[in-house]
Amino acid sequence: YDKKIKKRFSENISSKKNYDFYFDRKCEITGDFSDRHRVRWVLKYFEFKIFNSLFSLQKDLPYFAYIIIYGLITWLGFFLCMSITGYSWKNVCLYLFAVSFIFQHNLSEIGYSVIETAMLALALYASFRKEILLFIFAVVFASLNRESGIVISLVWLVFNKKYIFPLLVSIFSGIILLIVNFDIIECLLKPKFFLPLEKQSGQFSISDVGDKIGYASLIRVIINNFLIPLGITFYLFIFNKNKNNPLFYIICFYYIIFFVATPLHHISVKMISVPLIVLLSNPKILEFREK
Repeated sequence: YDKKIKKRFSENISSKKNYDFYFDRKCEITGDFSDRHRVRWVLKYFEFKIFNSLFSLQKDLPYFAYIIIYGLITWLGFFLCMSITGYSWKNVCLYLFAVSFIFQHNLSEIGYSVIETAMLALALYASFRKEILLFIFAVVFASLNRESGIVISLVWLVFNKKYIFPLLVSIFSGIILLIVNFDIIECLLKPKFFLPLEKQSGQFSISDVGDKIGYASLIRVIINNFLIPLGITFYLFIFNKNKNNPLFYIICFYYIIFFVATPLHHISVKMISVPLIVLLSNPKILEFREK
């Protein structure tokens, strides 16, 4: 038992040194995935201010604040999803088991995924209730958290048939993202800024299999990160009589993004698909769109 872990964790999340990369406004492309973190500075700025202020009051406060803030955001995604699907044993168990399964692994960039999952659930709720302003807020907030949040605009189509609105919301969110990152807009216009092709340090590639990573580890990554969630998705879709709802295709689109734009072994980002998969398991609710 480490009695100093709370203090060290608090020092880490409240130190400006750990936020300098987000606040570095140089348009520099190094070929690393971390380059795109520069566009996520807005929420990180407020996070730094909160934790730094708490640290000046009490050395352990940021530790507890981190647990409370991200814990509440995690539960927010659950409650919003259940408010649509209902608190049946199936929905509750599927959601909580999926999140618990993800949290059993070594996690990276968990804060981004927790926030984006909650905002996706909020967007689903707003789509279901046809709350336009709430939906716009969810997409814009998610986009400032992580640029992939713009994709959340697609969930409007789960309960609504008009394509023009989510298109306008995605354009609006993109404009907001460009405005707050206008000082490095030159980088944002280069594909390599968001999708570097270079081999990433500390992350394995297929060429590393059998050398730096064993075949068993590769199989575990494929099963946990892709086969299990996609297998459940395809199973639910095949036995769902309603094939007109775009929810299945939105989930598949997300996993294409995961495969192309994220490290293969990062499982925390898969949390985004949990509310979508739970919703897919409720075919009667998806008929709401047809009516």
